[in-house]
Amino acid sequence: MKNIVKYLRRSQEFDITQQQLGAIVGVSKATISAIENGAKTSAEVMLKIARYFNKDPREIFFVADVNCQITDPESARDDNGST
Repeated sequence: MKNIVKYLRRSQEFDITQQQLGAIVGVSKATISAIENGAKTSAEVMLKIARYFNKDPREIFFVADVNCQITDPESARDDNGST
């Protein structure tokens, strides 16, 4: 799962290590490393990380393939004019 955990963690505002963030949210340094590298994690850990950084989880964690390709609305309709 894409995220900005590493960016936030290393920012001037926070500037903490993986070990420190792990201790704060109750996981290991290895877990923080895995999360920063795109591994999935539990909703509980995502919420704890978001709470620490004082952000909505959706600002930190996102899925890369969420982009929807919008096509011509007319081409999405069937012959009867309904979708």
